[in-house]
Amino acid sequence: MAENKSVVLKCPTEYNDPFDSVFKVDEKEKEKAFKLFLNYQLFKEFYSLFFLQNKKPDKNKLYGKILKENVKQISISVKRTGIYKTQPDLAMYYALASKILKKNDKNLKSQFNKMIDGVLDTMRDRVILSCFGSTYDSVLMWSHYAEKHNGICVEYEVDNPDYRRVSYEKEIPIFQLTKVLEIIFGHEVAGKEVDTNDSSFWFALDPIVTKLEKWEYEGEVRIMFSKNKEDPRISNRGSLKLFLMPEPKRIFMGCKSSSELEDTIIKAFPKTKVIRMKMSNDSKGKVVIA
Repeated sequence: MAENKSVVLKCPTEYNDPFDSVFKVDEKEKEKAFKLFLNYQLFKEFYSLFFLQNKKPDKNKLYGKILKENVKQISISVKRTGIYKTQPDLAMYYALASKILKKNDKNLKSQFNKMIDGVLDTMRDRVILSCFGSTYDSVLMWSHYAEKHNGICVEYEVDNPDYRRVSYEKEIPIFQLTKVLEIIFGHEVAGKEVDTNDSSFWFALDPIVTKLEKWEYEGEVRIMFSKNKEDPRISNRGSLKLFLMPEPKRIFMGCKSSSELEDTIIKAFPKTKVIRMKMSNDSKGKVVIA
């Protein structure tokens, strides 16, 4: 948007391509995540039993006292790190725990599946991003993204870790569900909200910056934010979220763009060099500076 020198941030669910930024989970990863989920249920049940309900372990059963101390230490560690790892010691008490969880056994799998669907949908729905190319002279890019050469290409010079270069692969990577749940469960114990903008959580968003090899010609770069994260560079305009960009380095006018549009651009960016493009017969897949 030339008048406010911003770009629009959109959620992947708004894209034309329904396969863009999809989180792919295979059965092996799902099984591993389910074991973590069960282990976490044990921890919550024991923590509720010993600390929330303040139930004392049976004096004649030493394992009860050991278990209470074990759960206490787990809680301290998880609150400090914000990460919940599978706790092998809790599994040793599964015989006892199964009595507690027996009433929920039939529902645990469905609870897990419902939770996973919620996690994946929420993560994809919370992300807002803007996409950039890395070249100004690709005829395909001009045809696909600049109103068939009637639009413009704005060049920015940025040096910011918020901008992530898209990786082009033969297959979309498997979503690291278990690792994400470790953070979600850990933050739940610690009473903290997961910050998806934090660089330590970027691994979970790899599918959003990974595309199939057939799109490699785009040389895409993306900038991502969370809908719930406030940033002074982000503003609202009606239903749109806008990200304030730095001053353009150059602006290229499409070879079919109007003189009226060129005048508008020059007025909006008086300090920026405006260049008109033209088609070239002797350059494969390129447009050149007029």
